[in-house]
Amino acid sequence: MKTQNTNFLNKLNVPEISELTEVTAETLATEIKNHNKIFSCADLWNIQRSAKARVLRRHLA
Repeated sequence: MKTQNTNFLNKLNVPEISELTEVTAETLATEIKNHNKIFSCADLWNIQRSAKARVLRRHLA
């Protein structure tokens, strides 16, 4: 299966490609506040539970 496709670049000419690569717009997410999530025992349990499931799937497949 082909995972890369470069055919879409054939329709653009050189000045258009250079313009697309030069223009950058930076935005700042000012509405996001600093939310520090506390790592709980339930989070650790969930990580360990999902790791066990991955190991089981790897050996069954």
